[in-house]
Amino acid sequence: MQTHKSNNLQSFPNLSMLCERDQKQKRSVEQLLASKPNVVKSLDIYAQNMELYIKEQQKRLKILYHRDKQEKEVSEISGMTKFTSIHGNESLELHAKKLRQKQLYCDYILSKKYDVQIPQQPKPQKQYLSVENYTPFKRTEKIYVPSLEDTQPRSRSKSPPLKLKFNYYIQPSTNDIAIKQAFKLRKNWVELPNNNVFAHFTWLNMLGVFDFGPYSSQTVLSKRKMVNFCEFHSSLTNKTSLFTSFYQFNPELALKYLPFSFPLNFKVADWPEDLRLFCKMFGGDYEIRFPFYIPQRKSDSELTQQLFEQYKDKDKLWILKPTDWGRGQGVEIIRTLEQLEKSIVKMYTDKKQDCKEFLLQRYIESPLLFKGRKFDVRCFVLASQENYIYQKGYARISSVNFDLKSDDQFVHLTNTAIQSQHQSFSKEENKNQINFDDLANFINSSGGSFEKVYQDFKKIAQISLNCTKINRRNRKYCFQLLGFDYIIDSAFNVFLIEINANPNLENLNHVPQLIDDTLKLTADVVFPIEYSKEHLYDIL
Repeated sequence: MQTHKSNNLQSFPNLSMLCERDQKQKRSVEQLLASKPNVVKSLDIYAQNMELYIKEQQKRLKILYHRDKQEKEVSEISGMTKFTSIHGNESLELHAKKLRQKQLYCDYILSKKYDVQIPQQPKPQKQYLSVENYTPFKRTEKIYVPSLEDTQPRSRSKSPPLKLKFNYYIQPSTNDIAIKQAFKLRKNWVELPNNNVFAHFTWLNMLGVFDFGPYSSQTVLSKRKMVNFCEFHSSLTNKTSLFTSFYQFNPELALKYLPFSFPLNFKVADWPEDLRLFCKMFGGDYEIRFPFYIPQRKSDSELTQQLFEQYKDKDKLWILKPTDWGRGQGVEIIRTLEQLEKSIVKMYTDKKQDCKEFLLQRYIESPLLFKGRKFDVRCFVLASQENYIYQKGYARISSVNFDLKSDDQFVHLTNTAIQSQHQSFSKEENKNQINFDDLANFINSSGGSFEKVYQDFKKIAQISLNCTKINRRNRKYCFQLLGFDYIIDSAFNVFLIEINANPNLENLNHVPQLIDDTLKLTADVVFPIEYSKEHLYDIL
């Protein structure tokens, strides 16, 4: 074997012969020769051995060609080649076929000499399934059925727009009739009778145990779900929590816009201290002794001392409200501590309606009177992604003339559920109610300004929604229609009495567009339809 000391490719004849046909390969070998000549030397030796191997194979093919030609006879019959054995044996016929295949291969190699290339086979044509060659085992292949083809295909641009249908569920209550009538005006909504699992929109009467997980943001329109309750609404709609949230947010605003109150919650451990402070505020020598309470003496804060000085000379008139009860149930006027003790023990031990939470609220002793009777004002506020207050509302008037010394509930409580039981109910006003237009005329004629009073309504509602977040987790598809109850005193000061989680919507003569406007600002935004955007709400 010769040794090559030159760095020229011509010094390696075997490699240079292979690189004559491929210039790119030649440049690669020259670069390799400049950096690693020993590798090129090894490649040249390998190419020399390959050349010897090819020559050996050529000799072998020539020998096989001449030998096979002597063992078979080829006869031409009707233009076709037929192999027949000399001895007529079937095994020899099979052997002759194999030899013929070898002969064809040898002829092909000899014709190409060194250029051994395998001919490319034609690609098989795709076979489509039809009735003749279809089998039930070929599940993944498509079947072409001409009868199912559209003979006149329509363009997508001319196809009619897709009209979606949405489901809604209304929980049976006193409000369901008015809400269903509002949904009937929307043609793309269908009512579900007794199941709210698959409803896109759910209107509940009471919240109870509820999963708010599916009511977060959802990009797919058909998967959106909406409900008329916010997850933490009880921080405002609970009578005790309303005063606590307001007081923690700003004590000065709480004392300005809320009647002075004492929360008394027997579910927490601090209730004895709240009761002790109330007894000290109330004054007197009587000491309340509940079967479950032993009084303790503690020091008072500076704010408490100031409040004691503020209220010590006033009449001892308070109002007791059970927190968990509604529609005026259990509300009593408290004039003595003995009366307070009896009332709390009675409701605390009530087996039908278990009540463990109360609110002691200072009574507004000089309310503004409409024709000699006490009244309160109901405003509707919508809490959603944006907060709104409805421009229309109504005042609820008692059936009996006001008398501060009377203990008659028809004098002090203006709830429709209470007043409807009186024999004089709805004699002077329709259902003892007047709309905002009549209320504005009355206030303006009495020396006040209804515009100022209405601005106080808005301001108190805005502060209430800011002092605590009823939608803390930002559920995009949760909203709540709240009923704010205000009372106006003789000096035209406005006080917030309570907030209703699910206000009564039976009588909407004074607020005819209330439900429709609520749906325009909530359901019609989440589930878009064509609707009139005119409404009677003010943004808070």
